[in-house]
Amino acid sequence: ECVQKIINEQIRMFTPNDTDGGTSVEDDERRLRNWAKQVFEFFYDNRSVSIVSILEDMKSNQPVSNTLYTQKGFERAFYSDMEDKKKKLLIFTLTSTMESAFLQDELVRNRLGFDLSKKKEREKYIDSLIDILF
Repeated sequence: ECVQKIINEQIRMFTPNDTDGGTSVEDDERRLRNWAKQVFEFFYDNRSVSIVSILEDMKSNQPVSNTLYTQKGFERAFYSDMEDKKKKLLIFTLTSTMESAFLQDELVRNRLGFDLSKKKEREKYIDSLIDILF
């Protein structure tokens, strides 16, 4: 319950540092890239809370979860006319991959070569994901 309150407050207070209102797919990509980096940093800055939150979401498999709220937050990065189904799949894939990498950062280091304990490497990881998704 405590973790839920902390995460809910963080999601509610999340203020992305890139809110430019450009409406192209490229603008969406830039915004989502920046926002994803901010969320990924939150995971690492709040490691214990993030682990509990992500694992609880995966275990309970509820229709409403912190993971869903994160995805809905990412939806706000899209101003273009991208098809809704495509946008949601892109965001679902991004969020799931971020959470999985965070929980398995040793595997990511050994298998993919990203040392997620370092901020620059986390940024490279997010850049690589966004490049693949777009």
